Amino acid sequence: MPKDYLFAPKMSCRVYDKVFKGMSGQLIGVFTIPTGEIMFNQNKEYDENCNSLDNIIKALKDVYEEKAVLDYEPVNKNQD
Repeated sequence: MPKDYLFAPKMSCRVYDKVFKGMSGQLIGVFTIPTGEIMFNQNKEYDENCNSLDNIIKALKDVYEEKAVLDYEPVNKNQD
């Protein structure tokens, strides 16, 4: 698949109705699947998800290393 959106392909499809074991074929419809657009949207969504996860990991790391200011009182499980 190309990396540049301008060269992204589209898949054109034709649907036929075969009656009497293919002796008579009639075109029912034609449609196009924008495979390149779908691919680029998926890549964009993947990158956004990765960035969000990186931010969550950083925030959790800050809490773990006690660098973050919490807006609640943490529960200490070692208290009796």
